[in-house]
Amino acid sequence: MKARTTVEKLAPYVCARDLYKKAKVFLDANENSLGSTAEFQNIELNRYPDPEASELKKELAKYCGVEPSEILVGNGSDEIISLVVNTFAEKRDNIVAIEPGYSMYGICAQIACVEPRIATLLPDYSLDVEKVLEKTDKNTKVIMFPYPNSVVGNAVTQEKIVELLEKFKGIVFVDEAYFEFYGKTALPLLKKYNNLIVSRTLSKAWGLAAVRIGYAIANREVISAIRKIKLPYNVGAVNQALAIQAVTNRKKMERYVSEIKNQRGLLSAQLESLGLQVFPSVVNFVTVKIPGSYESREVQEKLAQVGIIVRDRSSLPLMQNCIRITIGKPQENGLLVKELKKVLTK
Repeated sequence: MKARTTVEKLAPYVCARDLYKKAKVFLDANENSLGSTAEFQNIELNRYPDPEASELKKELAKYCGVEPSEILVGNGSDEIISLVVNTFAEKRDNIVAIEPGYSMYGICAQIACVEPRIATLLPDYSLDVEKVLEKTDKNTKVIMFPYPNSVVGNAVTQEKIVELLEKFKGIVFVDEAYFEFYGKTALPLLKKYNNLIVSRTLSKAWGLAAVRIGYAIANREVISAIRKIKLPYNVGAVNQALAIQAVTNRKKMERYVSEIKNQRGLLSAQLESLGLQVFPSVVNFVTVKIPGSYESREVQEKLAQVGIIVRDRSSLPLMQNCIRITIGKPQENGLLVKELKKVLTK
């Protein structure tokens, strides 16, 4: 899959730090050589961060079982999505996003003046590959979807990902934001398919939502193309340091994932006891369908009045009267069930 013509011809911004990462004296970037007005864990805040996030890429590469050259680090997954759209699609092109799914796919496309097309899941929330391909034409450059799904909480089969990679010659963007909860990945397919990009984040299982670290994994040629339009210092030095600390503390993440899965099972049973339809989930949230005599928006508002915030998803296809609930701490889950019971018995 080739980058758009403008990107292929583009000479990427190159700073001296790209060429020389270590030195006794840095006089290249017009920084404040005297120091910074703030301090943080021995990081020289007066210096620009490593534009490649080299040390973080090494740790992520170890974790993912790939080479550092096959990874690009972004300011959250949203930047990764935006970079992919802007690398491969231009005006008069389009991308296909699967719904229910992540709305930023379409938003990033619109910002780039690229047409977003929507392919809806089947009524059982499975993916029909032919239905997706029907939305494509010669100007379709990217197909994007979350794996597992960020609204429903289920996952498409690996066979269907392979089918998309085989039948569609553009980029297939597989968003694995919830990989650590699910445990299955499309990464092994990178060895065979050069049109695959896998996106991941440290915001969910790793607990670094405030730090904004996302990353793309793809073959070197694809990463090199995306790198051309990446802003020079897109991830700060503090964020890089915190991300390295997190990724090298894998056991703590795994403990969190185990506890969240346990709480997910307990909460699902409690919600079902209230008469709610609970969608099967492999992630850190559950989606429920509110009984017909109640409106999901009204339920959301009443819970908000007692300080509990959930996400009404009823505006999305196939999600009428549905609410998404993140798995909280045991006491938070207990309070949710208590207040939800009050709302549904009034």
